[in-house]
Amino acid sequence: GRRCLLLLCLWESRSHCQAEVHQNLSAVTWEGQNGSISCHYTTSNFGSLQWFRQLPGGQPVSLLILVSDGKQTKEPNLTAELDKGKRLSSLHIRESQLGDAATYFCAVATR
Repeated sequence: GRRCLLLLCLWESRSHCQAEVHQNLSAVTWEGQNGSISCHYTTSNFGSLQWFRQLPGGQPVSLLILVSDGKQTKEPNLTAELDKGKRLSSLHIRESQLGDAATYFCAVATR
């Protein structure tokens, strides 16, 4: 049978370096299906946005750093998008596997 994966975002609202970030708290998807997590930020002084993945008991690992609008891909199934006009980034996991179940979060650096 298919297994259900939980992709967690623990940082609902954090303020760092004058950049406040809001994320959906959790996203659930089935193994083999696509999953997405979004990150909204408030600063108009945007420098870059970084996505991290943290496995249970592990340290956060940087996945992608976005500095301009558009898509960026890492690994065959991982894509992040940035829309600076909407102050929004989304992380997409295609055909998710059990190993993708983790905590994902974003961080914004100001200029």
